[in-house]
Amino acid sequence: MGIQVTSMQTGGVEIVAISGKIVGSAQSSQDFQELFRALVSKGKKMYVIDLSETPWTNSLGVGMLMGAYTTVKKQGGEVVLANATDRIRDLLRVTRLDAIFSVHDSLHSAMEHLRNNEGNSP
Repeated sequence: MGIQVTSMQTGGVEIVAISGKIVGSAQSSQDFQELFRALVSKGKKMYVIDLSETPWTNSLGVGMLMGAYTTVKKQGGEVVLANATDRIRDLLRVTRLDAIFSVHDSLHSAMEHLRNNEGNSP
């Protein structure tokens, strides 16, 4: 079964929620990147990827997250993760992507981080 991705804006922050195991595929990766390209083209700058409904991911899924991060950063935006499971946090740690992604325990914490750092992105 594939992933489901929903997007909604709250208080100036775009929340992208992922449901299901992110195992990555050519189609899901392309769809995920297209979503972020479309959002960035609308001038959106602050993103939270909510992983509360995502039990785990593999390296292809991590690649999807990195692709979204890169797309947003190129346009001066910021992406943070919220509600990552211990398994996902461990994978980020092993791949050293925990130094790139800011990972928060809740949506509220992630949104506060973005709002507090608004305008500080390169």
